[in-house]
Amino acid sequence: MKKSFIILASLFVCLFYSCLVQKTAKQDFYDQEQPAGDLPAVRKDTMLIDFSKDHGMHSQALSEWWYFNGHLTGPDGKKYSYVFCLFRGFSMFYFAHISFTDESSQSFTFDRIFYPSSKVKLSKQTADISYGNEQTIEQYGHSEFKIKAKLKAIRLDLVLDLEKSPLLINNKGLIDMEGGHSMYYSLTRLRTSGYIMIEGQPVPVKGRSWMDHQWGNFYVLTRGWDWFSFQMDDSTEYNLYSFRNIKGKTLNQYANILDEQNKSTYQRQIGISRMAWWHNQKTSNRYTTKWEIILPERKDTFTVTARVMNQELFATKMLDFIPSYWEGACTVVKKTANGRTIQGLGFAEHFPYRGKDRIENNKEK
Repeated sequence: MKKSFIILASLFVCLFYSCLVQKTAKQDFYDQEQPAGDLPAVRKDTMLIDFSKDHGMHSQALSEWWYFNGHLTGPDGKKYSYVFCLFRGFSMFYFAHISFTDESSQSFTFDRIFYPSSKVKLSKQTADISYGNEQTIEQYGHSEFKIKAKLKAIRLDLVLDLEKSPLLINNKGLIDMEGGHSMYYSLTRLRTSGYIMIEGQPVPVKGRSWMDHQWGNFYVLTRGWDWFSFQMDDSTEYNLYSFRNIKGKTLNQYANILDEQNKSTYQRQIGISRMAWWHNQKTSNRYTTKWEIILPERKDTFTVTARVMNQELFATKMLDFIPSYWEGACTVVKKTANGRTIQGLGFAEHFPYRGKDRIENNKEK
């Protein structure tokens, strides 16, 4: 009886939120005049993002998140990776999603922590955010951030310095999320230093991070996607987004590239072949752990391999309505049209494939 109540309550929350966002999404405030406020009146032929304030919170947006991932190295050469993301939904739902991977021991730790609004502090002008005074983002000027995260017995205390220009997704900072539109930019290369605390022991680290910020009238509970961020050794970065419906059919695709001269381009075709899989016995979900990705217009080919197989995030608490998904660090090898081979690191995020659809629509080995 208790289990049934929890399931019904979770479904009600999801249905309420999805219906609310669908209703509001019909009023597409990116194409209409707006009163003065968080999202000023804009036209489709203008740049939509103002970096003097758009790192901050947007109260008119129903969905918003500040997302960081990074690759870190300790003084002994050990490799670590992390994801730190603060979400908000319709000023009702606030939660932190955090994961940490010790690649040398192949260990993966994650948690999703929900906070009441009374424990949340948000700035409308800057990315100064606090969830429970334990998950925080601080912004210094326009090019430096400090993040602190608490994940069970692990602590992150990192300083991130912007090395390149922001990447405006699709040149304007706007993307169709298949359930409404989102403003979207990436900070693709952030020099990172600081400390991680593991079981009470501080470890100094250095490395590189990535930041995404999205906000708008959209919902994501009924769509899946395959998302990738690549940081290549030739100083180019790639943000790849391929949406799919619940049956696995490919929907919109967006490939955004920032080259070594800070010039951004984007294209709408991505070829994805799924070459290897991992099955989580706990959840019965299957995820891709090796991909071949082709950008036809640039003739770039990428081989992307998970650095650790077990990097699935799934519900561990009552009323956690967020779907399960896999997100983790990857090794990336790019081959260009002229035959050059370039190394890099990246992250992949995707939802599970299941049964007949998974086998028919993807290469499986």
